[in-house]
Amino acid sequence: IYYWNYYYYLLFQVNKNETDRTSNRSGKLRTVLLKRNADEGLGLSITGGREHGVPILISDIHENQVADRVGLLKVGDAILSVNGIDLIKAKHAEAVKILSEQVIVFLLCYQKIKNPKSIYH
Repeated sequence: IYYWNYYYYLLFQVNKNETDRTSNRSGKLRTVLLKRNADEGLGLSITGGREHGVPILISDIHENQVADRVGLLKVGDAILSVNGIDLIKAKHAEAVKILSEQVIVFLLCYQKIKNPKSIYH
């Protein structure tokens, strides 16, 4: 129970901190909880990163894996933060490392960014 209380607190903090910073951008802001076993992946692939001039974007959702079973993420969604760790200007390799280290993941996402570079303005 302690862990869930912590993650609900974290969820509140992520929304509180990120919503103010990103509320002026178009798109649907939302938080998604993914919980995986230690021996499985999150079931998503990402693209983008600071070195490419675009945010971290979901490029694929793997069938019958965690992200697919949750059903709230779509290809093209931008991942803004993971468990309160800001990914808006993260490099691709940094984002991969952060995502792969987490077992319980709160993702703050924008739904299907039409112009990915606009997230930096």
